[in-house]
Amino acid sequence: MHLFGGAAFIALVLLQTVIVAGSMAIGVAARKRSSSRYRWLILPFALLAAEFVRGSVPFGGFTWGGFGYSQHDNLILLRFAPYAGVWGVSLAVLLANAMLAEGIWSLSQRSRVPIRWAAGLAGIALLGLILPSGAAEGASAKLAMVQGDAPEGTVDPSSDDLTVIKNHLRVTAQLREKVDLVVWPESSIEIDPRQFDEVGDALSEMTRFIDAPLLAGATLDADADGPRKLRNVSLFYSRQGFLEKIYDKQHLVPFGEYVPLRKLLVPLVDELQRVPYDIVPGKNSTVFSIPKGQFASVICFESTFPGLVRDFVKNGARLLVVSTNNSTFERTALSDQHVAFSQLRAAEHRMWVAHAALTGVSAVVSPEGEVLARTKLFEQALVVPTVRFAQGLTPYGRYGDWLPILTTSALFLAFAMSLIGSRPHTPPPPPDRSALIVMPTYNEAADIEEILQELMALEGHLDVLVVDDGSPDGTAGLVEELARRYQGRVNLMSRARKQGLGRAYVDGFGWGLERGYTFLLEMDADLSHDPKDVPRLIGAAHEADLVIGSRYVPGGGVSGWSRSRHLLSRAGNAYARLLLRLPVADSTSGFRCFRAEVLQAIRLSRIKSDGYAFQIEMTHRALLAGFVVKEIPILFHERAHGTSKMSREIVREAILSVPRWALTRRSTTSSRRLPHE
Repeated sequence: MHLFGGAAFIALVLLQTVIVAGSMAIGVAARKRSSSRYRWLILPFALLAAEFVRGSVPFGGFTWGGFGYSQHDNLILLRFAPYAGVWGVSLAVLLANAMLAEGIWSLSQRSRVPIRWAAGLAGIALLGLILPSGAAEGASAKLAMVQGDAPEGTVDPSSDDLTVIKNHLRVTAQLREKVDLVVWPESSIEIDPRQFDEVGDALSEMTRFIDAPLLAGATLDADADGPRKLRNVSLFYSRQGFLEKIYDKQHLVPFGEYVPLRKLLVPLVDELQRVPYDIVPGKNSTVFSIPKGQFASVICFESTFPGLVRDFVKNGARLLVVSTNNSTFERTALSDQHVAFSQLRAAEHRMWVAHAALTGVSAVVSPEGEVLARTKLFEQALVVPTVRFAQGLTPYGRYGDWLPILTTSALFLAFAMSLIGSRPHTPPPPPDRSALIVMPTYNEAADIEEILQELMALEGHLDVLVVDDGSPDGTAGLVEELARRYQGRVNLMSRARKQGLGRAYVDGFGWGLERGYTFLLEMDADLSHDPKDVPRLIGAAHEADLVIGSRYVPGGGVSGWSRSRHLLSRAGNAYARLLLRLPVADSTSGFRCFRAEVLQAIRLSRIKSDGYAFQIEMTHRALLAGFVVKEIPILFHERAHGTSKMSREIVREAILSVPRWALTRRSTTSSRRLPHE
């Protein structure tokens, strides 16, 4: 890009950024609204879609920086390439990083055991190990790859055309063994041998001398009306010295080999004067033949496009020759990066690749993608490898870009579904006096005003009943002030002493049932439950009888707990689920919404338990009565003020109560439960 100045560099970066950012925006939006346990796949799919799209548009695309190419020397991950192309390697990289990120997040949140993410990472590596490696088993052939070199710092070798041709003739003359094909790189012939007999005669004489066919990169004048145009071609000379076949480069470098919208842009951008003539693109993926087999000549930029190389393979090529002029890359990493593309092409088709560069790096790549020989930059070299022709097509060669098409389609499907049924869902405002939140308190003065203000700010009519157990910190007084401010929407039930969480909810539910509320909710007063989730609970209660805000369904989680607290909660839920056969992931959650008929049916006067046990018992009784129980994901936040009400007595009660309920449990086969939201 340095040839065209900073403006060209910035334009390319911005263009690539727009594509990647646009795809990621779609992915983030779909992920936020998804509650599926597989939603972690959305961002890897979004990045793969971005890689696929930017490798196709605009102006034919730009493929540098693809994730799969970062693994060009990883012979384990390269085994994915024959099945899904470079896209399979890219997806393996993206999935591995996504699993790593999810595992780190799980550890930081202490909300899930990250074993499955570690198992997923191990699974990717194991799959790469057990997939068979490639091998070309056709006829063997000996090649002579000639790196004739060009003067360093030359922007275009055509400024010293005859010197470059003589360099290649001189190096070729050093050949002392019989070969099946001599390869000269792109731009090794910049004087049209059809028009200048001196050049044409020298090529013919050389091929007869070495008794081998020659493939040479050349620039020819195009037969075109109007302004002068050029052709970037590979010339194939027979061992008798005759020009038998020509391949015209199909995928040209925009702003390098041609200028899109030339009439509009050239007057505006002075640097485009460096491209005075447009090259005419070819239309056919020409395949050449020698007695040992058929091969393709892929010219420079074309080797970075897997779909184009696959066209040559489908046309019968079983050996790939990449012919390139990397002189303008100078001594940057770009020449090595270009070889990395050839490594992926070799692995995709399990074919040998002869990567012949004018000034280096030239390389020989095995069907596994391993570089077996490599030249240095800006020096003359002669590489004589023995290669074998491939037999048949790999799955990628046969089916092409099926993976990015599938994942891109899945991404847009997830995005479309998120627009149709997005989460979180805010239902229509309930009618007056339809919903009551029962909120037990004991020393919650630090948080009670904030949470009540947030609840009162929600759309629709929602009432709150605070059941206070004589809090010494003045919680009841604060609630009385707020009750006057909100004129009946906030209510207070004061009790002289602590009577327990379960008793507070039973008394509060009784108060609400007497006043005809349709939905009655449990909620903590310490901001551990997000008020914004209340409409979701009520909305889900239009489809279920008991809705539980669950920390342990996909999309749910816990923030701020110690490992011991998290393990205790997990163990309690597993204990209840096992003994009572509860089809519920989070039966101890204290954030839930009951329909009034549930509370009427389960006889609140019989409920004697408290704490964890109260929540488990209410869930158990609702299921026994045949009511529909549904879980929706929530994020539980550890309280910022005050101390937890958890005690050994609460844990002991739950441990002893659950077996007793299990012994007296009636069959729950009549219970119904909706799937997780």
